[in-house]
Amino acid sequence: MKTSSKSQLRLTEIKTLAIETFGSESKANYWLNSANLTLGDTPISLAKSKNGAVEVKRVLSAIAYGGVV
Repeated sequence: MKTSSKSQLRLTEIKTLAIETFGSESKANYWLNSANLTLGDTPISLAKSKNGAVEVKRVLSAIAYGGVV
């Protein structure tokens, strides 16, 4: 699988998880495209890399389950 294909799959997975976490596509898109102090960048930018996607998922999980980041 090409790197760009892997990146697209990661982004799709992150977007789906964000929609589930925030309850709507518009809220998810807002969060994904806004600067995030915990992540140090926008989540969508970080999600393009494997390690960045792991961090974005970690933060989304914390948001969804009320955990500490």
